[in-house]
Amino acid sequence: MEFSGRNTRGHRVMGIVPSCALGSMVLAHKDLLWNVPNNWTLEDAATVPMAYATAYYALVLIGKMKKGESLLVHSGSGAVGQAAIRLALHTGCTVYTTVSSLQKREYVKQLFPQLEDSNIGSSQDISFEELVMSRTEGAGVDLVLNSLAEDKLQASLRCVAQRGRFLELGKADFFSNKVLGMDVFLKEVNFCGVSLINVFSSSEWRHKIQEALNEGILNGMVQPLPRTVFTDSEVQKAFRYLASPKHMGKVLIRIRPEENKKQVLPLPKMIPARPRFYCNPENSYVISGGIGVFGVELADWLVQQGARKLVLTSDLELTSYHNWRIGIWRSQGASVVSCTADTTSKSAVMAVLSKANDLGPVDAIFCLPKLISLDLHTQSSPALILDVCSRHMCPHLRHFVAFCRRSAADGWSHSVMERVCEARDRDGFPALAVQWGALELEHDDLTEGVLLQSMSSCFEILGRFMRQSQVVMSSIVVAQKESRAVDIVECIRRFLGIGDLEAVDLNATLAELGIDSLMIEEMKQFLDREHNTYVTTKGLASMSISQLQELVSTRDGRDDSTGNVTEGNSSDSPPLDNVQLLLNAFGPVSQPVVRMPSATGSGPDVESVLEAGPMLFMLPGLDGLARPLEPLTLNLKFQTVCLQLDQDDDELLTVEDMADHLLPFIQTRLPPGTPFTLLGYSFGGLLALELVRRLEAEGRTGCLYLLNSSPGWLRGLLADRDCDTKILCRLFGLLAPHLATSAVLSKLTEELAAQKTWSRKLGALLKMVPDSKQDVDLFSSAIHRRLKAIDKYEWTSKEVVRSPTILLRTSNVDEDFALSKCCEEVKVHCVAGTHAALLESKEVAAIINRQVTNIEDIKFKSSFEDQHFVY
Repeated sequence: MEFSGRNTRGHRVMGIVPSCALGSMVLAHKDLLWNVPNNWTLEDAATVPMAYATAYYALVLIGKMKKGESLLVHSGSGAVGQAAIRLALHTGCTVYTTVSSLQKREYVKQLFPQLEDSNIGSSQDISFEELVMSRTEGAGVDLVLNSLAEDKLQASLRCVAQRGRFLELGKADFFSNKVLGMDVFLKEVNFCGVSLINVFSSSEWRHKIQEALNEGILNGMVQPLPRTVFTDSEVQKAFRYLASPKHMGKVLIRIRPEENKKQVLPLPKMIPARPRFYCNPENSYVISGGIGVFGVELADWLVQQGARKLVLTSDLELTSYHNWRIGIWRSQGASVVSCTADTTSKSAVMAVLSKANDLGPVDAIFCLPKLISLDLHTQSSPALILDVCSRHMCPHLRHFVAFCRRSAADGWSHSVMERVCEARDRDGFPALAVQWGALELEHDDLTEGVLLQSMSSCFEILGRFMRQSQVVMSSIVVAQKESRAVDIVECIRRFLGIGDLEAVDLNATLAELGIDSLMIEEMKQFLDREHNTYVTTKGLASMSISQLQELVSTRDGRDDSTGNVTEGNSSDSPPLDNVQLLLNAFGPVSQPVVRMPSATGSGPDVESVLEAGPMLFMLPGLDGLARPLEPLTLNLKFQTVCLQLDQDDDELLTVEDMADHLLPFIQTRLPPGTPFTLLGYSFGGLLALELVRRLEAEGRTGCLYLLNSSPGWLRGLLADRDCDTKILCRLFGLLAPHLATSAVLSKLTEELAAQKTWSRKLGALLKMVPDSKQDVDLFSSAIHRRLKAIDKYEWTSKEVVRSPTILLRTSNVDEDFALSKCCEEVKVHCVAGTHAALLESKEVAAIINRQVTNIEDIKFKSSFEDQHFVY
């Protein structure tokens, strides 16, 4: 109920609300809002409103406490207990209190040294009754502020003096309706239940409490209370601590850190949130085929989403089951009109839409076949007629949804429905065609042994589909594919149509066996999909079945999920340790900005995903490619976007040039004032540092993640004089894995080591892979430019990065890679494993995902007074 923060003018305030104070934004009442003194922090302020307001409301407004009276306060170490003791002592009253442990007794004595030790009793039993009656010579106390229950409540009531006041804060005995006993009222005692929630309905009491706290702050009576603070990610831990008997004072949740300035407009607090589809209860919703099995479930889902005006059409008669379901919807406040109409007739469809418009503007039309599993050619007709009629009869239509089956056997009718939706989209009308796979409501021979999609899953997916802009969407349950399940030899046998492999020479190349170019492309896709192995077209054609077997067995034995191609088939291959730190994969750069699949979803549309947020811009390693980062992005809760580096842009010679080239891709996709989040892996870390400098120069703030990267550390890797040789050996393994045996790699290493320049080394490599000369020239030149850029890169004269920087590094290296010279705030996380393993580490993903709670913006439509919003 209480909070502290900043209002929309940037002033620091504290206050009380009836509920929902544990949030990033609250709507506060102006009468229960106080300015925070300059010498208090917002953390101090958060301890004050509820405790002091409750104490003042109970003791002064209800209990009429006066100077010279005596008071018994239970749970004196709690927040309300401390506030009550402070208020009573300030008023000039004699105070008795109870605590539950010796530790809390010492705590209270330290807080209030003016309390006599003999005036502090125990709340663990009813011994405090004897203490109070003894100290008051049997008279009792004028007021009791009680929070104890059962026999302790009865003992507390016996401590009240003649014409005293008993103020009950606890709720346990109220809720259980316990018997009080009437004899106590013979002493003309007042028994009052106290609940601060009643203050919100009385403007007089709100003003009195506001004035009392303002006066108490000015005269020094109101002081911040001791507290225990938890972060917004420790809410469960905080409530457990609050429920434990050991807590003292206040328990706070820090939603956001306090800014250094006393008056500043707060940045929006961002938290993860998933948008959902909701219906407007004032609009109507039409379901063609609504009496069918799927239609009934769809209608039920719409009612759950807020629809209150439904029109169901079908050529089927209503059954008792349909009437029962309609009765349920009507009990929930929905108006349901069922029409037995021929939706293949234009006049009938116009009549249906006219009835819907009488209920309310038509917001959505759903066109369903009679049975999802049985689509006849004529079932596309309702979609055609609904399309024509709705264009002029439903001006407020937001959704036109056609359901169909994702099946080649029923392709004609579904194709028509999809083309109808595509035509509507071209003409500027809403349209969505949803292809469904096998559903759990289907029970026929066609679905025997097939994984079925549940109704709950269908409608969760439908809600997502209705919030995006694509016209044709598909939903199907796919069985999880077992990795490496298909044998490579069996695959080749099927490709070539060979009946008996024993009659085939396993050392003959695929080209010699007669495999054509289309088969080669299918084989490449198979190797990439099933074995994460990339082979060039010419390289694959020149490989034999035995070489493919060796390649795949070596590849699968490594169980490498990053997409790297094997360097050889023997444990005595030349060491490529530093190369693995710089190079991961090879492939073409078709576009500079790539959306990566992540835990939030996947898809090619970069622009639409950037509207959803939160966004993470990623900078790749020395290869400049997005694909090697995919094992990491799959576990991230960000919308991940990778900025790839061109392989053939020879004008980008320095890290600064590359950063200037990439900056517009971020600027055009990051709204003004939006905080940024960047991640740089290896070489990409240098680009990320430069991009952050440029974004900060624009006045932006954000966060930077570096994975095994810093200027000094990368330059240190280049100190290895064999670095060029190892990189070219690695490139050879990427382009010609079928040739990269242990013996060949050893020979290549010797030949490359004998050459003094990069161009000579490259020439020696080209002799080994003449068919891939273009690939080698392009990729090796790009790698060489980036190596030179690392060598030239200096930070000495640059401004430090002000944004928080998180370094995730392997555990066998120096502390922070000297990043403290480049960044103002560096936090280091050590992750066990190799450099390449960072991209597969779930620990790394978990560390990065911690930021997500501060990245998704919560927006409210404001129709209230601005100064009453508190952040």
